[in-house]
Amino acid sequence: MNPKQLERYLENHTPRSAAMLDHTARALRGVNLLPTGGKGFGAVDVTPEHAASMLLAVAIVERPAEAPLKVVQWAGVGPVSGDPHDGFCGAETLAEALAVMLADPEWTSGVTSVRICRTWPLAEIHRKTPYGQPEVFTYGYNSFDRAAAAGFRTSTGRDWFEMSSGGLAQLALNLSQTGEPKAAWRDGSPEGEAAAAAFADHAKKTSKE
Repeated sequence: MNPKQLERYLENHTPRSAAMLDHTARALRGVNLLPTGGKGFGAVDVTPEHAASMLLAVAIVERPAEAPLKVVQWAGVGPVSGDPHDGFCGAETLAEALAVMLADPEWTSGVTSVRICRTWPLAEIHRKTPYGQPEVFTYGYNSFDRAAAAGFRTSTGRDWFEMSSGGLAQLALNLSQTGEPKAAWRDGSPEGEAAAAAFADHAKKTSKE
């Protein structure tokens, strides 16, 4: 999955428009939070860490120009308890937790949803334990004073971005299939299907030479 396919995927699974995602991705590439270089078959693959940055941007950014600063600010928040051991799969920061989740194509962690508050520095990763018990890992700040001290602006209302396990698990699977035509091209768009057919045709001709 390259950056452009990540944009298309998020366009299909979040409320963000293609234009918004394109401009946000450009801003993140400017500070190396997304890979740069290469187009088409030569495009650089997206890692779970890159995808975590883009997912954060989709959740919290209203203007693309704000993306680098806001993503970096949010990426470093730790568990709300202040204890790094309380993080999801031992992840000490929100960005690390999202990357660990997206690096699990088998979805063994049991994540059911991710909720990120647009108006307050709080994020929740919900999952079910192997015994079926619900569990929530919360990152950020639960008091105005702590949030303000960390440089966050807050609002009394809570406006949440949420993505369910279906969309997240498929994204993790796509990220894991680096270099395979299905992951790289078949993203549901006409361009992706055409590219997949061209890739398969090229591979068939090469195998006969």
